[in-house]
Amino acid sequence: MDQDHARKPSNESGRPAMEALRAWALSKDELRTHFGEAQFRAYIDRLELALDEEDERIFLARDGGTQSNWLNTEAKDQIARRMSAHTRVYKPIRICVMRELNQKALDSIRARRLEPAAEPSVGAAPAATAPARSAWSGTFDTLCVGPANDKAVMLGRLIAARSANLRMVLVRGEPGVGKTLLVEAIANEAVAQNPGLCVRLINGQKFTEDFVDTVRKRDTTAFKAHVREADLLIIDDVPRVAGRKQTEEELYDTIMSVFDRGGFVVLTAVTGQSGLSVFGERLAHHLKCATECEIALPDEDLRRRILETRVAAYAAEQPGFSVAPAALDMIAQRMPVTGRELDGAVRQLMVEWLAARSVITLEAAETALRSRIAERERKVTVDMIKAAVARYHGMTVQDLLRRTREKQVSHPRQIAMYLSTKLTTLSLPNIARLFGGFDHTTVLFSKRKVTRLLTESPDMRRDVEEIMKLLRQPQGQAPSH
Repeated sequence: MDQDHARKPSNESGRPAMEALRAWALSKDELRTHFGEAQFRAYIDRLELALDEEDERIFLARDGGTQSNWLNTEAKDQIARRMSAHTRVYKPIRICVMRELNQKALDSIRARRLEPAAEPSVGAAPAATAPARSAWSGTFDTLCVGPANDKAVMLGRLIAARSANLRMVLVRGEPGVGKTLLVEAIANEAVAQNPGLCVRLINGQKFTEDFVDTVRKRDTTAFKAHVREADLLIIDDVPRVAGRKQTEEELYDTIMSVFDRGGFVVLTAVTGQSGLSVFGERLAHHLKCATECEIALPDEDLRRRILETRVAAYAAEQPGFSVAPAALDMIAQRMPVTGRELDGAVRQLMVEWLAARSVITLEAAETALRSRIAERERKVTVDMIKAAVARYHGMTVQDLLRRTREKQVSHPRQIAMYLSTKLTTLSLPNIARLFGGFDHTTVLFSKRKVTRLLTESPDMRRDVEEIMKLLRQPQGQAPSH
């Protein structure tokens, strides 16, 4: 054996050279056969060659201490022998978890994230390939942020930076408001800031199905090794785990295991803490201790920006796809819905564009989205608007119609008149008549004043959005404030 060669580092930076990486790829295939598929997937598959040093090879056990302990006990010698057979150089190996890696190893992992894939497939030529892509599509750079989600996004950035005060966080909101995109952004940002971090992002239904499947097979070892050793555990739509005592107990034990290791937990739910009563008493009590943040329905300005973002995304796939600004304004104004529903509206416009291959005009958008808009507007009447405005401001409809210039009455009445011009097809004189016989010029003045204030006053935008929420509620439902 050429001792000089044996003592020579694989490269100047200490990163694994292609020879060592190819040897590891070959060794993994052999280890799969030796240990069997179950143990390979549970303990070996996520083992990463971090450094090929002069005196040793350092591996990162990405799934944490359970994986590291098993590898050191059961597989360390096998790995060393198989690697030396392929490289013709024997080096002892050291298996570490992320927190045990030195800065050099962490820099090596980070550098490989910015370069071609580190582990070539067996038999592949050592040519450059595209960098590995994240399994999560959401990023903070692509999130549209506004009053509806700015606090949640701020909290998400703190979580990604692993703020010590945010050990468990619950993100809540209606379906489609962007909870999943936010937690994906958290996962991506956490890994970007610390490439060695073990992040697990799993849907509540998937958590349940995988656990039930391992129980049926009478071997939960692999499942527990996968989720319990996370440095950051994210469970999207956590109420989907509720309903089975054994599954809830596994979730509780998983959260406790992550906490015991100094890790962080992020959960999402359609309902808030009051909805966590679907869980058993012990787990529900623990989840109610989470720091909570809400993603609300987007306001008109945020809806407009979401629409622009989605149009740009589809235009990248279909060059030439374009929607007139007036059409986007109309959709943002007349469809007070979630981001997911706005994306559906843009996809509908894409269908129209594919047929005509011309810019989607305001008229074309109104035609294409007629049923969606009508579904939102067909039941809205002036009486409903008056009732919602009065309800929001804590007054009666009779108070709202009093002929007075007192601000506590005139301000809500102006909002009600403005909404009547926007949400109904009635003429100004007819709206004025339904407000007790005011002149149509009063309605016009109210419309113009509220329109101006919506561009200047966050309070006005908030009031109008909250009243729109009341109008969307089923009749008889209690107000949210």
